[in-house]
Amino acid sequence: MSFSLSGERFPELVVPSGLPKSSSEKIVLLVVRGLLGSGIEIRLSQRLLTTVLSRVGNEAVGRRLKGLVSAGLLVKVSSSSSGTVYGKGKRLASRTRLGDETARLAKFLFGEGGLCSDLLERSAFCHGKLNHSGLIVVGVLRRCPSAVSVPELKAYLKPLLSPMRINTAIKKLKLCGVIAVNSEGVCLVSDWEFFLHKYELESGAIDRVNARNTKFETQRDQYSRRLGRLNLADYKYVVSAPCVACGRPAGKGQEKEHFPPKFYLRRDLGFLESAIDHWSVVSSICRECNDFYGAWVTKNRSLPLPTFLDPFVSLRCKKLDEDKRVLKLVLQRH
Repeated sequence: MSFSLSGERFPELVVPSGLPKSSSEKIVLLVVRGLLGSGIEIRLSQRLLTTVLSRVGNEAVGRRLKGLVSAGLLVKVSSSSSGTVYGKGKRLASRTRLGDETARLAKFLFGEGGLCSDLLERSAFCHGKLNHSGLIVVGVLRRCPSAVSVPELKAYLKPLLSPMRINTAIKKLKLCGVIAVNSEGVCLVSDWEFFLHKYELESGAIDRVNARNTKFETQRDQYSRRLGRLNLADYKYVVSAPCVACGRPAGKGQEKEHFPPKFYLRRDLGFLESAIDHWSVVSSICRECNDFYGAWVTKNRSLPLPTFLDPFVSLRCKKLDEDKRVLKLVLQRH
């Protein structure tokens, strides 16, 4: 079944009755499910979700995700410093009406090429207080070739948004110049993206997002220092050194290399994921060498831990100005 708005056909919005009653939890679930797509699981940073979904803080998003896990809609697969891996919970994993309808709605709204997917990270909606109701209204209107009557818009969005939320969204979008309202209905102005960006600047939304990003980076760097891991500045310094394997000066595509390789760090030395980037086991390597030795390790996993305590091999140290070729020397002895 479809719905017509100003001559454009839209699929009917079917919101399953089993979804959370809270609109905030519902949006979080639909965003995660939309990003998940046809995959089994997806790694998500709460900081990313906070930037996209909450101006309060990552604690609020964390509570919503926890609630979705408790309700059986999501499942937490694993957690590491780079984010938490989520999968479909029991209620969504099986081929049930709830699972199928949730997948269709999430794909239409927030999946790849979805109605609102490329608007999610615009600061105007979350941090500029146009809210997700405004985001969904803009998502619909930008696909309409002409003005849409307000009653028709409300009728289409009724399963997802209350009439009061739609009225509020229209009022806010009109005040910032993104939409026009006349006798024919409501529509986006021709240069609506310009006015949206203007609103982001004048409302302080961009400043709030930048301040939050700075806060996140500071927290991440402090956490990394406590664990002895590289922070962002350390990483840039590491990859500025010559390749540890071939000695080639650092250039475009320089990467971070682990020695002993990560496989041995996990299997033989018991390194946790939170410590896998400790400064004592990382160095700079060019992409070609990293690919070559990575393939070597993959093919030779049955071998014991490489002997890196070798009198003829310089042990790594935090001073990265010396030309180290530890990886090449050790691996070539096997």
